[in-house]
Amino acid sequence: MDVVEAIITLCKCGEYEGLSSSSKTEDISRSLGSPQEISTKKSSQVMSYMWGEVLIENHSLRQMTFDTLTDYQKERLSLYVKENKIQQIERIEGFCRYYKMEDVHSGVESVIYATRDSDDSIPQTFAVLFPHQVMESLTIALPRELMERLRNMSSVKRISVQEICTRIIEENIKI
Repeated sequence: MDVVEAIITLCKCGEYEGLSSSSKTEDISRSLGSPQEISTKKSSQVMSYMWGEVLIENHSLRQMTFDTLTDYQKERLSLYVKENKIQQIERIEGFCRYYKMEDVHSGVESVIYATRDSDDSIPQTFAVLFPHQVMESLTIALPRELMERLRNMSSVKRISVQEICTRIIEENIKI
């Protein structure tokens, strides 16, 4: 995975490899591969990868943190960041500055990155936050053939059956 391209894709499209805020642990593992470690605490899980971490809260993707960037990746991200409107949100003197990118896709809540306090042009760590989703469970009985078609569609589109069903419902119900 090209981490820089993943971050840019998340900012521009709100998704990466079919992952969105409704993604579950199994969706993330299917898309990003098996994590090196999974830690669970209350209603959240942290999936650790070589490039950073994925936070799942209340069974939905909440944050992707890219924190093991090479100097080359940091320079590439610096060029991308310079093209966008940013806002400094915090400064810890002598340590780091935190910035929020203003122009990101609506599927992303926010993109925050940190720089060193002495050199605020080179991003050190990126965090992509996904919107909280409030969901209510719905259980329905589907014919076996229909369920098989949904599973096949899920495999082809690389999104969960739940997300496919949610999209179908949202497209067909006008409230």
